[in-house]
Amino acid sequence: MSPLTAQIVLWHDDIKPQYLARPLKLYSSSDRQEVDCIVTGTEDNILSLRFTSALRPPTRKYP
Repeated sequence: MSPLTAQIVLWHDDIKPQYLARPLKLYSSSDRQEVDCIVTGTEDNILSLRFTSALRPPTRKYP
């Protein structure tokens, strides 16, 4: 994770990157914050994300 981007490693083959084309919310458990983002690229099992909002308190409960 950097100030404007993040990379996510997909551990399960059940998750299909092509279905994640719409805007997403990324929750950072270490910061207890979430951020809106979009997928900007995929390589093997790694998703590249670009943030489209600032980090903020979560809009829902996360486990």
